[in-house]
Amino acid sequence: MIKTDHSQRLLAKRHHRILGMYLAVGAWTNNLDAIILDRECFTRYLGLERVKQVRIQQFKNDVKEWFPYTHVYVSGNSLESLYLSRIPMLGEIPDGIMSTANRVKGARENLFAIEEWRNIHKDIETISEEEVVSFIALLSTGLAAPKRGDLAITFAERLTRMKIKLRQT
Repeated sequence: MIKTDHSQRLLAKRHHRILGMYLAVGAWTNNLDAIILDRECFTRYLGLERVKQVRIQQFKNDVKEWFPYTHVYVSGNSLESLYLSRIPMLGEIPDGIMSTANRVKGARENLFAIEEWRNIHKDIETISEEEVVSFIALLSTGLAAPKRGDLAITFAERLTRMKIKLRQT
């Protein structure tokens, strides 16, 4: 069977949406507004060695129901990381040249709940599509429940920090 461009696009869309759902559940269970998916995790999961700009755009379009706000960081012409968010990130993520860890630290100081995916799910580098589909199927049938994490800035913490900032102004 010869794969057409259309069938290849449908296959890519399926991979993207499966990954998007998995990331959305992880973000939700960790009370996160946004997650960061680095190049290594992204390419390994999709079975790619490098990622073209068109594939990144397709991924963003395919997961927009879960993550309508995205930002792509590149180093030269190469993907560095994808920032996927359920709420606008304007002004929340520090600009400039810095490590992802420093960018996360600055965003969290701005009360934006964000984390690198590799810090949430340690085996993302080895997880397969079959495992992700199995996990999602178990969730949807009620045979499993996602595990809650404690990586996010809680709503109470946000309110406390906002009150402190208001008092300082």
